[in-house]
Amino acid sequence: MKKSMKNINPSISYRLLYPSVPTLIVSSSKDTISAMPAVSVIALSNEPALLGISISPEHSTYKTIKRNGKLTISLLDSKDIPRLFALSKELGYRTKDKLRTSGFHKTITPKLKLIAPAEATAVFECRVVNDFETGDHRLLICNVVSVYASDDFEDYWKYEQYNPILYGGSSIGFVPYNKSKKERNM
Repeated sequence: MKKSMKNINPSISYRLLYPSVPTLIVSSSKDTISAMPAVSVIALSNEPALLGISISPEHSTYKTIKRNGKLTISLLDSKDIPRLFALSKELGYRTKDKLRTSGFHKTITPKLKLIAPAEATAVFECRVVNDFETGDHRLLICNVVSVYASDDFEDYWKYEQYNPILYGGSSIGFVPYNKSKKERNM
């Protein structure tokens, strides 16, 4: 440990994990389409394919997921930063369709017939298999039923077409990852 390190308040320690690639979580129930950006998504298992999502139970998206039991998790390209920013500022209880009000277009996924943004670079179709209380958040354990990705993914991202969004925290917001291929290989 470096001698020049300072003590950080544990309640803001999650900020040390930025920048992160944000995902867009979408779930629908009856006439409501809930959506929210989330940086707290983690791969938990390969077989079976499981993802974990940390989410506040106060979010309208959590409440929709709780009713539906299914959701999509999408990765977006940096060209979608204005839409993602608009979506992050829109309160869920004020609108019935957060995708539409933030400028995203809807598509229906092939397997589970869920809603996802048509602009997505990758989409996970998921079923919630468990929901745990973890302090002031819930940990959703999601079984990945199907996954779809652009041609820029071949076992790993090539980053020839896909330019991910990075989230640097509320003081920085959403920024593009835009290093050239030459810079990434150094």
